[in-house]
Amino acid sequence: MPDLPPETPEQRLLLSELVRDSPVVFIRWRLEPGLPVEYVSENISQFGYAAQELLSGAVSLGELIDEDPYAGADTAPSMTHPGYRRLEYRLKIRPSGTKLVRFQVRTVHEAPGRIYCQGSMKEVVESMQHQQWLQLLEHAIEMAQNGIIISDARRPDMPVIYANPAVERNTGYAVSEILGRNCRFLQGEDRDQPGLVAIRKSLQDRRPCEVRLRNYRKDGSLFWNEVKLSPVLSPCGEVTHFIGIQSDITARKNAEDTLSRRDAILEAMSYATEMLLRSDDYMERLPAAMRQIGEVTGADHLCIWRVAGAGIDCTLNLQHAWNGPRLEPYSVDDWQGIPWGNPESWPSAPPLQQGKWVQGSLDHASPEERALVVGMGVQSFLGIPIFDGPQHLWGILSLGSVSPSVIWAVSEIEALQSVTRVLGAIIHSSQIDQALRASEQRFRTLSAVSPVGIFEADASGKVLYTNARLQEVFGVLADAFANGEWRKRLEDQSLQTVVAEWERTVRAGRPFRAEFMIRQPQGGVRWVKSSATPMHGPKGEVTGYVGTIDDFTEYQAANDALRKSEAQYRSLVTNLKEVVFQTDASGNWSFLNQAWQEITGFTVAESLGKLFLDYVHPDDRERNNQLFLPLIRREKDYCRHEVRYLAKKGGYRWIEVFARLTLDAGGAIVGTSGTLTDITARREAEDLMRRQSTAIETAVDGIAILNHEGVYSYLNSTHLSLFGYASGEELVGKTWRELYAPEEIAEIEQRVFPQLKREGTWRGTMRARRRDGTFFDEELSLTMVGSDGLVCVCRDITERRLGESRIQKSLLEKDVMLKEIHHRVKNNMQIVSSLLNLQLEHIRDEATRALFIDSQNRIASMALVHEKLYQSANLAEINFRDYIEDLTESVVGSQGTRASGIEFRVDADEFHLGIDTAIPCGLLLNELISNAYKHAFPRSGPGRITLRLQRPAPGRLRFEVADTGCGLPEDFDLRRSRSLGMQLVATLVHQLRGSLEIDRTGGTRFVLDLQEVPQKRFIS
Repeated sequence: MPDLPPETPEQRLLLSELVRDSPVVFIRWRLEPGLPVEYVSENISQFGYAAQELLSGAVSLGELIDEDPYAGADTAPSMTHPGYRRLEYRLKIRPSGTKLVRFQVRTVHEAPGRIYCQGSMKEVVESMQHQQWLQLLEHAIEMAQNGIIISDARRPDMPVIYANPAVERNTGYAVSEILGRNCRFLQGEDRDQPGLVAIRKSLQDRRPCEVRLRNYRKDGSLFWNEVKLSPVLSPCGEVTHFIGIQSDITARKNAEDTLSRRDAILEAMSYATEMLLRSDDYMERLPAAMRQIGEVTGADHLCIWRVAGAGIDCTLNLQHAWNGPRLEPYSVDDWQGIPWGNPESWPSAPPLQQGKWVQGSLDHASPEERALVVGMGVQSFLGIPIFDGPQHLWGILSLGSVSPSVIWAVSEIEALQSVTRVLGAIIHSSQIDQALRASEQRFRTLSAVSPVGIFEADASGKVLYTNARLQEVFGVLADAFANGEWRKRLEDQSLQTVVAEWERTVRAGRPFRAEFMIRQPQGGVRWVKSSATPMHGPKGEVTGYVGTIDDFTEYQAANDALRKSEAQYRSLVTNLKEVVFQTDASGNWSFLNQAWQEITGFTVAESLGKLFLDYVHPDDRERNNQLFLPLIRREKDYCRHEVRYLAKKGGYRWIEVFARLTLDAGGAIVGTSGTLTDITARREAEDLMRRQSTAIETAVDGIAILNHEGVYSYLNSTHLSLFGYASGEELVGKTWRELYAPEEIAEIEQRVFPQLKREGTWRGTMRARRRDGTFFDEELSLTMVGSDGLVCVCRDITERRLGESRIQKSLLEKDVMLKEIHHRVKNNMQIVSSLLNLQLEHIRDEATRALFIDSQNRIASMALVHEKLYQSANLAEINFRDYIEDLTESVVGSQGTRASGIEFRVDADEFHLGIDTAIPCGLLLNELISNAYKHAFPRSGPGRITLRLQRPAPGRLRFEVADTGCGLPEDFDLRRSRSLGMQLVATLVHQLRGSLEIDRTGGTRFVLDLQEVPQKRFIS
C-alpha cells in the first residue's frame, strides 16, 4: 500500500471547520422532567441559543420543544433497542417562531435510574420558496381576524399549544393564560350546548365539524363563537392535533337574533293588527293579539294598563294581561286603582307621560314600583306609552320577565312602539267614530305608522295601496305602484324572476314570499324581503292581497362581507407556495394552483386534463402506484410519500405527495385531492449530510468529539480501531483518561490543556494505551469548538518513529564516515605538500622553487577546505570568512621576506559555502593574492593589499583583490597570458559562471562576480 502524504495544516483546518460549521448539532440529555441537557455542540447557536445556556440549566430542552415530548410513543428512543431512532419536533427559536427539528438519538443507561438520550439534531431543510411561504402564512395567521387554536390530541385533556393574537382579542385572555388549558373553560358553566355534543362527536370520529357556541370572555361577558374544528393526523393515521378556527360572530348573531325577533314581532304585529282591524270589537280580539306578541318577544307577561284621572290623582288599572308558562295566571281585578300620580313614588311616570319608553330591573326601582313588579312575579320590565291622540296618554303596554338581566333590543322596542301606535290609533278611531273601525281604515292606520313597507293589491295582483315606508324603500310615489313603474326599480336579474313568481302566486291564490334587490334613485341598491297573504271573501274566494316589504340591506351587507372573507380565503389557497391539486376519477388533473408552474415549469393550462402519472419520473411510476393502492382500497384515509416529478426544463424535482380521496354523496370515488410540496432542497441537504458523515467515518485518521468535561460523544471507526475497540458504545460517555497512562494524563492536564485553552489548538505526540494494555506512539491534534467542545484527530506514528530512529542512526554513521573521508583527504594533501617540500631541498633554481611553492599553496588551499569540513558540525558547508582568514595567513606566511612592509587587509561578510564553491573560490583567491605579492611589489614594500568578500544576493558572490603596487603592463591580456596562475584564474571564473574585471587605476584591482554551485543533496 503506497505511503499517503502527511496531513497538511490546511486539511486539518478544513476538517475542523467541517465539524464546527456542520448543520448537525450533537446533543445529550437526561430523561428527567424538563429534559436537562448534559452536552450540546456550539453550533446550537443556529437556533438562537448559546450552548452554555442549555448546559447551565438556564434553558432546558423541554422548554424549547413546542410539542410535548412525553406524549405517546415519542417519549424517547426505545429503552431496550440499541439502535437510533428519528424524532421530529417543532423547536422554539430566538427571537421568535419555531423550526422543525429532526432528532437522531438512542437511549443510554449509565447508572441505575440514570437514563440519557444522545445523538444529533438538525433542522429539516425546506425550499426557500416554501420557507418564504411559511413566513407569509405565519404572518397571515398572526394578522388574521379569526382566532386560530391548536390543541394536542395526544396529551391528557387535549391542552392548547398555540393560539394566535386574534384569540386574545376575542376572549380577553392573554395567550399565556390559554396555553396548556382545554378550550372548555371558555364555556364556563354553560356546558349543555348542542354545539358541544357535535364537537365531542367530531373528536370521537376524527372528523371535522362546524358549530356555534356560547363562550364567555375573561370579564364574564358572553360572545358567540363560530368554531370550525379539523383533526390533524400523523403519518400512521393517529390524530395528533386539532385545529380550531374561531370567529366572533356575536355582532352577527345579535343582528340575526334581533332581526329575527324584530321580524317575528313585525309578523306577529301584522297578524295581530289584521285581527284587530278585521274585528268589529277590537277588545274582543285583543287577548289573542297580546298572546301572539308576548310569545314572539320572549316575555313572561304582557299587560295593557289604562291610565285614569290626571295629576296626583292619576291611577293605573289593568285592562288586559297575558301570562307565559313560567307565571301563574292572576285576576285583572286584583290590579286596579294603583296610585300613579306622584313622581317621587313612581319615577317611571314622567318619561312615559312624555312619550318615552322605560325599561330596567328591580335594582333601580322605587319601593312602590318594586312592590308592583314583584307582586306580578317578574324581575325585569319594559313600559311603552299608548297615546290615543296628540299628547294624550291613554295607557301603558308593559312586558315583564322572571329573569333580572333581560334587556329588550331597540329594534324590538321600535316594533312594539308600532304596536302601541296602532293600538292607540285603533283606540282613538274607536272613540271618534265607530264606523271607522272598518278593516280597510284600520289597516291603513297600521301601515301608516309601520316601520316596514305595507301594500294592498286586488285579486289580479294590481297594487291598490302602499304606505309611506314602502314608497321610501322603492324611492317612488304611490302612483308608480298603481301604473307598474315600481318594476323599473328592480335589478335586471331580479325583475323577471320576481314578477313571474308574483304572477304565479296571484293565479294560484297562495301566499307570496321573495327576496330581491331594488335600485335607488340616488344610486346603489337595497335588499328587501317581501311576503303577502291572500284575503278571502265570505265564500272563501281571494279578494286581494295584503303584504309587507322589509329592508334587510344591512343584514345582506354582513353576508356579503362574509362571502368576501371566504373569497379571500380561496385566494389565499390559490396563492400557496405548495401545489394544491384535484384529479378526476381517471387520475387527470382537474385543478392546480399557480405553485404547480413555479415548481415544475409546466403551466396550469397545459397540464389540466392530463394524466398526473405522466408527470411522475418514469423510474418512480410503479412505486407511486403501489403507494396509492391502500388509499384506493379504502385501507387508509390518506397517503403521504416522496417521489420525483419531471421538470419542464429537464431534470426532476423531489415532491412530497399528500392525497385523500374525493367522494360523492353516495360514497363513490370521484377523484383525489391534496398537496404537492417541493422537498428537493431537503433531499439534497440530506444527501450532502450523508456524504459528509461517510467522509468522517471513513477517514484514515481517528476522529472523536468530546464535551467540556472530556467525555466522548462521537468516535469514528478509525479511532475505535486504533485503540482496539469494536463499538462506539464502549467509549461514548467515557472520558479520554481511559486511553492514557497516569504520566500521560498528568502531562496533558499540565502542559497541553493550558495551551489549548489559550490558543484554541494543540498538536504534538503522546503515548497512548490500547484496550489490550499495549502502548503506541500517537500524533495528536486537538481543537477547541467554542468553549464547551473538543475535536480530537489522531494517528498511530509508531512505525514512523521507528523509521525516523533508523534514519537518524544511519545519518550519524554517515556523518562519521564523511568526517573521516575529509580528514584523510586533508592528510593525503598534506603528504603531497610534504613530498613537494622534500623535493624543494634539492632544487636550487629559484624559478623552479617558485613553481613548487605555488603548487604547495594550491594544495594547502584545497586541504584547508577539507580540514574546515572535518571540523565543522555541518558537513555540507563551511564558514567562508573563517576559511579565508586561515588561507590568507598561510599564503602570506609562504611569501617570506617579500611580505615585509606590505600591509594586508581583509574585509569579508560572514557566509557559508559548499565544498563545490569553496574549493574553486579558495584557489582563485590564492592565485590573485600570491600574484599581488610576487608582481605588484618587485622590491617589496611599502604597499597594501586589500581583500573584500561579499554576498550581494542569494547565490551570487563578489570578490575584490586590490593592491597599491606598480600595476600590470599595458599589453597584459588575461586571455593570452601564458602564466599557469592566470590561466587557472580564467578557468575557475568560467567554471563558476562569473566575470572578471581588471581596474588599473592606482595599482591593480581584480573584481570577480561569481555564481554559487548548487549543493548536491543525497537521499538515503
